[in-house]
Amino acid sequence: MFHKLVLKYMITNSVTLHSVGLIDYNKIDDIEALLSETKKIIDAITELVLCHAWNSNYFRGRAS
Repeated sequence: MFHKLVLKYMITNSVTLHSVGLIDYNKIDDIEALLSETKKIIDAITELVLCHAWNSNYFRGRAS
C-alpha cells in the first residue's frame, strides 16, 4: 500500500512540477533521473515538516 501511495505521489508531483516549469521532460532521459529529482523534493519537504514539528515543541513535549 505504501509503495502505491509513493508512486502516486511521484507521478502527481512530477506532472505538477512540469506544469509550473520546474521539471523539463525533454531534459530527463530516464525514469531514474525523475526518481532522483522527486526524492530530493520529498527529502526537502520531510526536512521542513520535521523542523517545523521540532520548533513547535511537538517532539519535545511528547518526550517528557
